[in-house]
Amino acid sequence: AELVGDARTLRLLYLVGVADARASSADVWSAWKAQLMRSLYLRVLAFLEAEGEPEEASERLRRDALAALDGRVPAEALERHLRVLPTSSLLSTQPEQIGAHIALIEQAAGGTAVAHDRAGDVDRLTIVTRDRPGILSLVAGTLAVHNVTVLGGTAFTRDDGVAIEVMYVADGLGHGIDERRWSRVSEAVPQALAGEFPIDERLAETRRAYASATPPAPIPTTVSVDNVGSDLYSIVEVTAADRLGLLYAITSTLHALSLDIHVAKVDTIGREVVDAFYVRRENGRRIDAADEIERLRLRIEDAVRAIDAGSGVAV
Repeated sequence: AELVGDARTLRLLYLVGVADARASSADVWSAWKAQLMRSLYLRVLAFLEAEGEPEEASERLRRDALAALDGRVPAEALERHLRVLPTSSLLSTQPEQIGAHIALIEQAAGGTAVAHDRAGDVDRLTIVTRDRPGILSLVAGTLAVHNVTVLGGTAFTRDDGVAIEVMYVADGLGHGIDERRWSRVSEAVPQALAGEFPIDERLAETRRAYASATPPAPIPTTVSVDNVGSDLYSIVEVTAADRLGLLYAITSTLHALSLDIHVAKVDTIGREVVDAFYVRRENGRRIDAADEIERLRLRIEDAVRAIDAGSGVAV
């Protein structure tokens, strides 16, 4: 927003950015890339229209949500939801989504509820459950079992402990996810969160069944730990070739190291994955000692290599 300066320049930059990406190659432009660019454009536009004041931008988004959902969502439930919701989540949640989240929370009734719909040309999976360590890992593993690829997503927790996970996904087989598979996913996710779904066993079966699928792209796995970008968390960034179960392998490793994931930014562009995780230990400490950082890096790299070894892919 500081670099662009005004809404007119932002619109022009957005149009040029889309044109450039679409003219490059099929790997550069996709339905998911379109979703990312439009989301970025709308978020920066909201900030510029609020004249660069974060508080004013958030308040404007709250007013927009109240106006858009007036008469469609009980006012008391909407007011309470907005009150206990992290302010940052408003920047990535449209009013229609907010209404759907409130309905899903009521459906969950303290347990877990799952819903899927379309966001433009991309499938969207929304999960509401009670916050606890390891949610992202369990969900990622369950999706991998069903050959569902995570393109990206956001996760946030209300002040009352209700976690809302929104994942943008695609069919790992490239055919599209039919209602039959969605039904299996919707049944398996609550089971996994309750510890009743054998993820590792089922994922091994899926890998064996699709061992002859396209091997990962020749993209090296790199792991970096940044303790400058956040005052409270260590930012673990992983770049790797996309693979079945990659997100599950990374998040399982972080969970096994007793690292709590506060924010996960998951992006799949073409055949490359760039994931960033804001983490810290259960005691609130960051990962700042050199030996701890090296151990974390090696554990994640080993976990990624283990995927290929288990799939019968040459490593």
